[in-house]
Amino acid sequence: MLFRSDIKQKYTLSLIDDKIQKIAHIGEEEDYGVDVTEHPEKALRKEFRQTIPTGVDVIDTLTGGGLGKGEIGLILTPSGVGKTTLLTKIANTARELDYNVLQIIFEDTVEQIQRKHYTIWTEVALSDIDDNNDYVLDKVNKKIESLGNKGKLTIKRFSQEDTTMKDIRNWIIRYQKKHGFKFDIVVLDYLDCLDSHKRTADRNEAELVIVKSFEA
Repeated sequence: MLFRSDIKQKYTLSLIDDKIQKIAHIGEEEDYGVDVTEHPEKALRKEFRQTIPTGVDVIDTLTGGGLGKGEIGLILTPSGVGKTTLLTKIANTARELDYNVLQIIFEDTVEQIQRKHYTIWTEVALSDIDDNNDYVLDKVNKKIESLGNKGKLTIKRFSQEDTTMKDIRNWIIRYQKKHGFKFDIVVLDYLDCLDSHKRTADRNEAELVIVKSFEA
């Protein structure tokens, strides 16, 4: 039996959501796999793996052109080596190519991330922006005009407290329904700021749950 106070707890609600998801799939036709001889033309189509370049030559070379649909790229670095700057470069490159991009942050402010994008557009260092404000603003406005409306780059800041991948997923669903499009790539900075929707004392197990939720 669940008490009213329990239902208000996020993990209890997450458990209920898991049950509902399983119930929703009852009655669906079981997946019996695919015979190797079925639809060879589908497997051999040229667009089998469409990639989104990261804008970093060495990564694009190693990954065969960037990240493909349904793929996850995990960047592991020590603190303070420029991880957020690299992820901003990846998001910026995708936007330049007219993809719809979601950049998720937890620690920085939205304005700080915007500034990082503006340094890419203008080639003015972050430390020099304040001394060249009028020049940077003019260049940014001209860049915005040249981008047009073919793609979108949305920066969304989530709380570092108790945010789970399910929270992000539900936000994405609501956002996409409201605006009538789907994101082509999601850039998340960073994994340690997420909580697992399943209770576990093992951080490695929790991170595995988070990655699997992100993939789903």
